[in-house]
Amino acid sequence: MFFRKKDEMEIKLASGKNDISPEACLKSIIASLLQIIGIYAKEGEGLETSKYKQQLRDISMKLKEIEDIFELNQLKNDLTRLILRQKEAERIYDEKRISELKEIIRLLIKALNKFLSDDKEFSQGVEKDISRLEGASRLEDIRLIKQELSQVVGQLQERLKERQSRLEKTADELAVRVVELEEKLSQMTEEALIDETTKLFNRRALMRRLEEEITRFNVTNIPFSLVIFDVDHFKQVNDEHNHLIGDKVLYMVGRIAKETFRADDFVARMAGDEFAAMLFGSTGTDSWNAVERLRSNIAKKVFKYERDGKPVSIKISISAGVAWVRSDDTPETLLERADKAMYLAKQRGRDQVVPESELKEEGE
Repeated sequence: MFFRKKDEMEIKLASGKNDISPEACLKSIIASLLQIIGIYAKEGEGLETSKYKQQLRDISMKLKEIEDIFELNQLKNDLTRLILRQKEAERIYDEKRISELKEIIRLLIKALNKFLSDDKEFSQGVEKDISRLEGASRLEDIRLIKQELSQVVGQLQERLKERQSRLEKTADELAVRVVELEEKLSQMTEEALIDETTKLFNRRALMRRLEEEITRFNVTNIPFSLVIFDVDHFKQVNDEHNHLIGDKVLYMVGRIAKETFRADDFVARMAGDEFAAMLFGSTGTDSWNAVERLRSNIAKKVFKYERDGKPVSIKISISAGVAWVRSDDTPETLLERADKAMYLAKQRGRDQVVPESELKEEGE
């Protein structure tokens, strides 16, 4: 056995047994790899990462039921094939996006050509100086030799200074451009996760964060709640006022949500007039109270604008559902419970908050 005492103790604690079998060790290693592979799976459109992670979780569940080394070896082979398929999909995904790097490659080629051009110009100048030195070596007058040497050395020093100046300038320009590109790429990445209308995170960002937080919950056991809410009768707002006013109302709702919840909570616009929020460290009554404050703050707000020179006021309300994370949750199952609780709030007359605990009372 090549395990340290600490490793043996951790495995014993995990298994609840005093002896460590090869099967137990292998199962423990596979379980750890499954978690790591799941956390660092590449995200991207068309990669079906959620399905891949679910398959990893299925294999993790099978680990608990395996009795002998032959079944364990078969499961290991299944895992190997699954990872290879996913890595091949990621390879194809990366190849399709190679074109996104062409701008950076073009800039690097331009910079390299600039350096080569400078070197060529410097070399041509030096060649002339060498010719002068060769000519000076054939002179008989020591005064002329010293004069020629002095002039050539002076010119070489000037060429070296000019070359160094050009290289420094080119390097500075390239560094500035690289920084600009990094900032642009960072901005593009951030913009891809931001909803343009409300300036909140979008559904893609929400799904990514849900995946991360569920994984973290299963390690740390620190809970969080998921809230789904939408604007009641929002279609009437668009129909009676216009879509531009509707967008401003959505922006106002998002801003109130950000101001009502804590700074480290996560607020996103899912689609249309539907929003979501992740309230960290809160479940049950605490999370319900937080969402009830949001409902009350929005109900008190009056949105005002002018139409044809006359003031117009809009009052709105929201219906919300609250669910809290479980150890067997996926982003989809957690969203489903919160969504059902929200629709129950609508069925009960809107402008209210329903926790998932009340779903059973309705036969959900």
